[in-house]
Amino acid sequence: MPSSRGNCASKTSNFVDFSQLKYSNSKCPIQDGACNVCRELLQAEKDVQDAVARLRDALNRHQDLKTAMNHAHSPIIRELPVEIACKIFKSCFSDGMWKKDGQPVAKDALVPLKVGAVCRTWRQIAWSLPELWTVVVVRRIYSTASHNRNQYSLIKQRILRSQGLPLYVFLKEEMDDEEDVDKAELDYWKRCLRVAAKCSDQWKDVTMELSSDSYEYVTSNKLITPTRKVDLSCSQYMRYNKLTGLRLWQESQSGPSQVTITNPIRFATYSIAWQHVSHVQAKGWPPEDCLTLLKHAPQLTTCSFKNVWRAPRDADENVPGEPVVSHSSLRHWSFHTAGTILSTKFFDRISLPNLEQFEHSSSNMKQLEDVPLVLLRFFSRCNFPLTKLSLSTRVFTPGDMARILETAPSLIHLSVRFSEPPDNTDSNAWGTTDSDSSESNFEGAESDFEDPESKTWMESFFQHLSQANPVIHEGVNNAHNLAPRLESLEFVGEGLVIPWIFAPAIFGDPSEPRTAGRRPLKALTFYSKRVPDPVSGLPDETITRLLSLREAGIAINYCILPGRNLLVPVVWNRG
Repeated sequence: MPSSRGNCASKTSNFVDFSQLKYSNSKCPIQDGACNVCRELLQAEKDVQDAVARLRDALNRHQDLKTAMNHAHSPIIRELPVEIACKIFKSCFSDGMWKKDGQPVAKDALVPLKVGAVCRTWRQIAWSLPELWTVVVVRRIYSTASHNRNQYSLIKQRILRSQGLPLYVFLKEEMDDEEDVDKAELDYWKRCLRVAAKCSDQWKDVTMELSSDSYEYVTSNKLITPTRKVDLSCSQYMRYNKLTGLRLWQESQSGPSQVTITNPIRFATYSIAWQHVSHVQAKGWPPEDCLTLLKHAPQLTTCSFKNVWRAPRDADENVPGEPVVSHSSLRHWSFHTAGTILSTKFFDRISLPNLEQFEHSSSNMKQLEDVPLVLLRFFSRCNFPLTKLSLSTRVFTPGDMARILETAPSLIHLSVRFSEPPDNTDSNAWGTTDSDSSESNFEGAESDFEDPESKTWMESFFQHLSQANPVIHEGVNNAHNLAPRLESLEFVGEGLVIPWIFAPAIFGDPSEPRTAGRRPLKALTFYSKRVPDPVSGLPDETITRLLSLREAGIAINYCILPGRNLLVPVVWNRG
């Protein structure tokens, strides 16, 4: 098959490769001097050298003229105080860089190069600011030996300019399995990895997306553990057992507090000091790996298991006499299964007594009938102080949801999902957002799409809430305890059909907002991809009740997605 590297090179027609000139000339066999062909070749090489020299002079003159043009057209650029220029430079970083303690993406490595290209004054300032050079990117994507040689030189310069500041390191490899390996290219690639590894004592965060061979090489350089975060994934298929137990860091007394791992890398692939980890995101793990993590990470406070796939049957069965794994530190937890049925035994083998936030979802539509009962047992056993809960109507009927809520009287925020909204808040380490694709899919649906099942589900659920509205009348609580502390209720989905007639009853009497025992519900939110039209066709008494709730300070809004979670008040038309 044609080489991807060749295809890539053909697209960059403005690139001139002089590597073909680097060879040893053989002695001309013609007696009494060089033959005509050899003389012409020597002249051609001299012409190339002269052309390169002229091109270099032309580029220098071009740069001088650009500088002069900037001075003539925009003198304010070079006259800006250094402090103002520094603020301008730093504003070019991604939003993540402005977060607490800095969370950059790979494209932030281009910032000093872009601002330095404006003029010489800015370049001198940028070259002198070490904080602009803390993002180090090492990439191998259809590379050539000359590319990696230049990359090696640039990485060394960047690390020197960082002047010992904490570094955010990105190591990415993307090569076709069938592509022929250039020995010189591979050698320079390893040099790039080695120079990045030598400064591992400066690593604050590191993101590695490498082949198994590159993982094995980079970890042989006696790495020092990053101080905050490590993100591990594999750029090509890697057998689970190939690198099992490989030591990432030379000493295990310390380790990063945040770890993200994507299958095929699993719990046992690398030796990580899990006892120091507080935040974990694991993608594509089987349930037994998830359980093992809970056993070995006692300081874990936030955990996300995405795309959990079912383990073999024998790994899913409870072992007689095996104790339940109790994890007292975990506060925030999300669990998502995709493509396969949920491992029900997993929830029977854990207890999270201090869990405060929980999210459960599944993209599989089959064999979910046991999930509500399993999670109900889990909630009852843990008796945790849950304040925030997110569940899917794919899994739970209104009655199931009500029974779950009975086990979580401390709940303050409930999110009910009919479908998954696009994630437009998180971006991956390479600077691309998942919403780039999901947002277009979300917007691509018909604008008049309606989900009638959402109306039926909400009608029943609103009736459960209204019948159990915990208002104390004459000193007697005449309803069972269902979400007595609930303050925020939201529904996520596309084409939601809202049963407004049933909505007011879930709040209780708005004229008595301070009634003892009254559910303190303050916000009712419905997600939508656009601002819906005003609601019409409702009885006057329903509209009057809804408006009185709003006047009492209760927020009834649409949350517009995709976007930035813009809240828009619901409008009801009379008549």
